Amino acid sequence: KKALIVGINAYPQYPLNGCVNDANDWNATLANLGYTNTILLDSMATKSNIINGLNWLFDGSVSGDSLVFCYSGHGSKVVDTSGDEVNGFDEVLCSVDFFSGNYITDDELRNLFATKIKPDVTLDVFLDSCYSGTATRALASSELKARCIPGPITAGRKTKRIIDMISKLVTVVPNLNHVLWSGCKEDQTSAEAMVGGIPRGLFTYFMAKYIRQYPTYLRSALATKVQTSVRSLNSNQYPQLECTQLESSQKPFT
Repeated sequence: KKALIVGINAYPQYPLNGCVNDANDWNATLANLGYTNTILLDSMATKSNIINGLNWLFDGSVSGDSLVFCYSGHGSKVVDTSGDEVNGFDEVLCSVDFFSGNYITDDELRNLFATKIKPDVTLDVFLDSCYSGTATRALASSELKARCIPGPITAGRKTKRIIDMISKLVTVVPNLNHVLWSGCKEDQTSAEAMVGGIPRGLFTYFMAKYIRQYPTYLRSALATKVQTSVRSLNSNQYPQLECTQLESSQKPFT
């Protein structure tokens, strides 16, 4: 059992408030479940360190192992140059050195997972960031803050119209070799807010809380409960789960 946990507040522009708290919550929650964790906070969460951390996560894994990757920070978009994105953009995770031109695209993550995840190894990925194109999206409350850096950051392909605006909770992806939990749909923002006087990401707060509170919940039931709770505070945010049919009917981390 191993986990890589990333939390970034200290961006030189568009700083956040709740991501380090999210990371510390994940660290405590997963340590209690027996995981060995590597945690990267703020200045340590460069692109190079995150990639090295992912390699550490995968290296030495064997059949039956459970791996976890948690990310709380900004998301953004760049123009897709590979032609694999319907909306014309790649979603990216913004490492702390994002404004120096460093970021991790969804293509990079997919390629890393495809080459590094061994058969019968479980990887649960939790992403609490947004993929909208603007940091000024109107949210349900002025007390909510979007985790998004404006994009695209490069010029190129004209944006294609996003056709599928229908909200989905669980998306079954046959043969997917990891489980993806995301804080929102690809066209939405993930919000952070004060929870009990502490700045938190809404998705991470409820996800970690319910993993502790309901250890027997299956992934589909956990996803439903998290989405209901998040939407009670931010109606514009729909947490998502992508996995195989079998994994949707299993407990997290199995």
